[in-house]
Amino acid sequence: MNIIVLGQYVQGLVAGATLAKAGHSVDILNFPDGEYVEFYESCKTGPVTHIPIALPQKIIRDLDFKTYGFELPKNPVKNPFEKLPFYEGLKMLVAMFIGLEENRPSYKEKAWRDTWNTFEIGRILSFQDEAAQNLFARSATLSLMELLDATDLSEDDKVEIIAYSVVGSKTDPSDKGSAASILPAMAVFEKKDHVVITGSLHQLVRALKQAAMANGANVFTDTMIKQVKTVGNMVESVEMTDGQELYADYFIFDYDPIAFFNGYIDDYSVPVTFKKRISPDANTKECLHLKMALSALPDGLDEIQSFVAGDEGYIARAKHDMREDGGSQFPMLSIVNISGKNPALAKDKTAVIDVIAQYFEPGLEELDKGPLMAVTQALAKAFPDIESKIIHSEVALPPTQFGQANFIGTMPLLQLFKVFSGYHTMGYDMPIDNLLVAGYGSGTSGHYHVNDGGDRIATLLQSL
Repeated sequence: MNIIVLGQYVQGLVAGATLAKAGHSVDILNFPDGEYVEFYESCKTGPVTHIPIALPQKIIRDLDFKTYGFELPKNPVKNPFEKLPFYEGLKMLVAMFIGLEENRPSYKEKAWRDTWNTFEIGRILSFQDEAAQNLFARSATLSLMELLDATDLSEDDKVEIIAYSVVGSKTDPSDKGSAASILPAMAVFEKKDHVVITGSLHQLVRALKQAAMANGANVFTDTMIKQVKTVGNMVESVEMTDGQELYADYFIFDYDPIAFFNGYIDDYSVPVTFKKRISPDANTKECLHLKMALSALPDGLDEIQSFVAGDEGYIARAKHDMREDGGSQFPMLSIVNISGKNPALAKDKTAVIDVIAQYFEPGLEELDKGPLMAVTQALAKAFPDIESKIIHSEVALPPTQFGQANFIGTMPLLQLFKVFSGYHTMGYDMPIDNLLVAGYGSGTSGHYHVNDGGDRIATLLQSL
C-alpha cells in the first residue's frame, strides 16, 4: 500500500513511522510553515503545544523513541483536576464519553451518531447513583466559575483548572454550560498507559522523523507541499514546490484543517456545505501566538508551562474586553518555556518563550503594537523583571491555533460529541474518501480526539 502523510507533526509522524514499520511505502511531506524557523539571531520557534499531549506508551516502545534522542520528561505534567472534590465522579463522566466512540455502531450520518450518543448517555446514567447524575447535570448547565465556586479550592487552584479547561479555546468560563469544558480537558490526563507532555515538540518531532526514516519512510526536507490535487471525491496526487508530483493510495493529513481545505485542496472538489463549515469566517480565532527572545528567563518562570490569569474573574473580564474592544488589556496567557536548555532553539545567554494570548481578535489592526503592548503588560504584572529581559518579540502570522469548541448554552452535548469523537468544527463527515485526519497540526495535537490520531489511522489502514 502506498501512503502519503501531509504534515510532519506528531500525529502524522506517528502514523507514517508506524505504517513504514509495518512494511508499507510511506512518503512524509511538510507544509511551508512546518519547521522550526529562526525569528531572531539564532532563536527559533516552531511546533509547540499549549494543551497537554497524551502519548501512548505502546507507541513510545514500538518506535523506540529513546534510541532517537527523545527522553520522557523527568517531572511529568501533574493532573490539576485531582484536586476537585468530585474528581471521581468526573472520571466516570470522562470514561462515559470515551466509551461512546469505542462502542457506537458505525453510523455514517452525523445526526444518527448524535442521536445514538444522546440515548446511550441516558442509558449509562440510569445505572449511576444520584450524585453522578447530578454532577452531569451541573457540568452541563452551570458556568465553569459557578461549578468551582461551589468548592473550597484555593483561588490559585481554581485559576489553574479554568486555564487548563479553556486554553486555546473560545470558551467564556462565566457562560452557562461552560463547566462541561472540564471533561475534555481532564480526559487527556485520564488515558491509561499514556504519558502526558506539554511544551516544545522539537525533540519529539526530531525523534519521530528519525524513527520514520529508520523504518523505511521517505521524509521530505528540501521541498514542500504546494497543492493537493483531487479527482471526484478522491485525492489523486500532491504537487510539490520543486515540481514533483507524488501519487498514493491513501493520504493522511496533520494540519490546521481550515488552512488545509482553504489553501491546498481544489475548490471544486469540496461540497459547498462543507466549505461553509470550515470557512475562516465561520471559525474566528480568538488567540494570538507570540514569539519572544529573552536574555534570560524571568524569576518564577521555571516550569514547562505557566499561566497568567490573575484570579477567577480575570479570564471572564478578558473575554468581555474582547467582545467590547477587540482585545483585552490584560489577556489570559499560556506561556511555554520552549527553549529550556536546548541549544538548538536558543543561542548562549538567550531563552525563547512561546506565548498564546487568549481572547484577542487576530483581525485587529496594528498587530505589532497593540497586542504586543497588552501581552508585555500582562507578563510584567506576573513577572516584574521580564521587560528588561525582552530582546525581541513578534506576533506569529498567520495565527497557528485552531480554536476548540465554545462551551455555551444549557446542554452542550453536541460540543462534547465534537470534542470527543468528531472532527471538531469540520463535523463528522469527510468529503474525500481516501483522505484521513490524523491531527490538526503543530499547536493542536493536544485536542482529546486526535491524541491517538496517528495510532488510530495506522491501525485502520493496516486492517484494510
